[in-house]
Amino acid sequence: PELSGKTVTLSSLKGKKAIVLIFAGIECPRSTASEPRLGDLAAAYAQKDVAFYVVNSNWSETVEAISERVKRVSFPIPVLKDNQNRVANLYKIDIQPTAVVLDGDLKIRYQGLIDDHKTEELVKRFGDFTAADNITFDIPSGEIFGLLGPNGAGKSTTFKMLCGLLTPTSG
Repeated sequence: PELSGKTVTLSSLKGKKAIVLIFAGIECPRSTASEPRLGDLAAAYAQKDVAFYVVNSNWSETVEAISERVKRVSFPIPVLKDNQNRVANLYKIDIQPTAVVLDGDLKIRYQGLIDDHKTEELVKRFGDFTAADNITFDIPSGEIFGLLGPNGAGKSTTFKMLCGLLTPTSG
């Protein structure tokens, strides 16, 4: 259901040009960092019969807390609470944020990152120690990516930032 209590079903959206489901949470730094970009995308496609919804399936995030965040940041996209993870399980969502784009017949046309853009100048500092310094790369969709280097080179720190487990100092 929407935070207002209104129920939205995928079948009720059938026939739209596209349906964009963003699986995100209010406690996830990667999700909250994507809010402005998502608002811009939703606004750009509002007149093109594309429906945008954020789906929150995090058991620890209450409707009240989500509603407060949506109101505080003036988030323009409807947010649905997936209380029993039915929609997240249907699309096998295991990380956030994840975008699922469906066509008008509800077939998946894309599932993955919100933006396939490169990471630029990623930095992580712990006090005076710089664990990752100005890391920039571009990973095309479908590519396998890994980091090689000696102990202490910043590999784990970099992956933790990319997965949203560690907030970058900048980048």
